[in-house]
Amino acid sequence: FAAALNARGLPGVQFRPIHYKPFYGTYKGLTVHGVQIHVDLNRVNLVEIQFQALDVMKKLYPSIGVFKKAESLELFDQTSGGPSTRRWIESGRNLNDMFKQWRESADQFRDIRAPYLLYDTGIF
Repeated sequence: FAAALNARGLPGVQFRPIHYKPFYGTYKGLTVHGVQIHVDLNRVNLVEIQFQALDVMKKLYPSIGVFKKAESLELFDQTSGGPSTRRWIESGRNLNDMFKQWRESADQFRDIRAPYLLYDTGIF
C-alpha cells in the first residue's frame, strides 16, 4: 500500500509501511498493517492525500468495497460536497484530472470574489 502511494509521486509526502500489535481494541494482539504518513507542510496538498489513498485502496483491494455501506456513502458524499467525488473514484478515472478541475474552479471563485474583499487575504 505504501509503495503504491509513493509511486504516485505526490509532492511533500512520503508513505512508510507500519506493522504493529495493538494493546487494546478490536484488533488487540493481532498484527495489523498500515501506513505512516510523513508530510512537508510547505509542499503537501492534504486534501488530495485522502482521495489518493482511497483510490489506491480501491485498486489494490477491490474486494474490500471502499464504498460498500450505504450510511458511509451518505456521510462521504456530505463531507465531499456531493456524490461527484465518490463517483469519480468509483469510475477509476484519473484523480489528477479531478484535482485540476477543483483548482480551476477555485481560481475562478477567487477572481469573482476579489472585488468584494475588504482586505488582502495574502494567502489566496
